[in-house]
Amino acid sequence: MITKVLLRQILLCSIFVVGTCSLSLGQSLKGLSYDPGNKTGDGLMASYYNGLKYEKKIIDTVEKSINHVWEYESPYPNVYAYNFTAAWQGKIFVSEGAVYTFIIEANDGVRLWIQDSLIIKGWKQMPLKSEDVNIYKGKASLEGNKLYDFKLKYFQAGLNGSIKVMWQKGKDKPKLLDESFLYSKFETLESGTKFQLDSVNFEEGSDQIMPIAYIQLDDLIEKLEQYPTTVIEIAGHTDDQGDYDYNIKLSYDRANMVAKYLISKGISEKRISAKGYGYTEPLSDNSSEEGRSKNRRVEARVL
Repeated sequence: MITKVLLRQILLCSIFVVGTCSLSLGQSLKGLSYDPGNKTGDGLMASYYNGLKYEKKIIDTVEKSINHVWEYESPYPNVYAYNFTAAWQGKIFVSEGAVYTFIIEANDGVRLWIQDSLIIKGWKQMPLKSEDVNIYKGKASLEGNKLYDFKLKYFQAGLNGSIKVMWQKGKDKPKLLDESFLYSKFETLESGTKFQLDSVNFEEGSDQIMPIAYIQLDDLIEKLEQYPTTVIEIAGHTDDQGDYDYNIKLSYDRANMVAKYLISKGISEKRISAKGYGYTEPLSDNSSEEGRSKNRRVEARVL
């Protein structure tokens, strides 16, 4: 059965003189939490190939937006003026949650993936030398303060090539998708990676961090700045001296003090959590002082 909403989309598709559009009602996609602070993006990694099957890569470069009118010219030196393909990939930052419509005007065809979900499938060739464009649309429900994988493929099989990518939040006016929201590369640490903070020690029976610990904590901050999408848990551990509840609280308080220090140095609180494990995860036997000293520790775990 065709719903009223779907019928409306079909009618909207039919008004374009040239083009096609996606009938997606907006897939709900999960992104990666990210706080950009004062940082902005740099664009997308763009790769250009000669041939319609990505046969020969000619150039990799970073482009601030996807907004090109090549007419009968080559996009870059040594790239064919026609019968070429291109691919853009990176991440897109969404500051406000909403249903977003991605709008692509292209001569010739495109495919767009957001977070590995195919949002637009418009692999359609225009008539040779046509100055018209195909108009493609696709929707996705995206969460705020999140990063999403972005991948776009394009082919140009005739002449007069062009492509323009815009997006629209809800019923707002469409705008060019540019480097303010695009990131060409993010490296992330594998989930489960642990950083043993051997130099992070505390005053006996308290959560007061010893001064020498800050050298290693500053090294951790540098690592987190290098991998800005990485989310970690600060895990506190104790030996088995004292009762369970006391050690759970002490280990949490110590982990929380480390988390507060990282946050005070500019790491987003959205990327940091603290948990106390007490003596439930020992590294060594608690029967000796040497073993107990190994069990009194703080770790950073990548989530």
